[in-house]
Amino acid sequence: MTAAAFKPDADGHAPHVGHGFRDQREAIREDYLDDHSAVILHLHVTSQRSDPAYQRYVHVNLPHARTIVQRIGRSLEALGAFGEGANGGASALHEAYRRLEEAARPFDEDPPLEGALPAADAVAARGRDVVELILETPARGDRLGQLVRNLFECLGLPEEGATLSLQCGERPDSPLR
Repeated sequence: MTAAAFKPDADGHAPHVGHGFRDQREAIREDYLDDHSAVILHLHVTSQRSDPAYQRYVHVNLPHARTIVQRIGRSLEALGAFGEGANGGASALHEAYRRLEEAARPFDEDPPLEGALPAADAVAARGRDVVELILETPARGDRLGQLVRNLFECLGLPEEGATLSLQCGERPDSPLR
């Protein structure tokens, strides 16, 4: 007995082989998914769109936050904020920066939602500590402010970043705002 020839399916599905109800159920399921997969996907995406945690998660970029933290350090160094002449609080700022760098260091990739938001919150808390100590120094600058804003944007906290960036010296009319 020879096998029946395979006939390609018009929708790109695997060819139907054999006979019987099983094949009919598979064909019906495939036809249903062909007709309704967009609706199913829309329902899944719509439920995620309404979730505030998911909305924040899509903006979290911990690997880039790590890069921004390094740039903040270089900017603080260039502004002399780590020097002893800054205001006597340079060692506290340097230590707070070290803790921020440590919190951001492990992220080569973004973790899943359940791990990303707590990690972003931990980095944000360290970032707030650094900003608080920056404000005790004369170190200010448009670039420093932009970096602070960008850090908080990478942590899914753009409004907070916009406020803190101005305090750190970003010009309100900065073209990057």
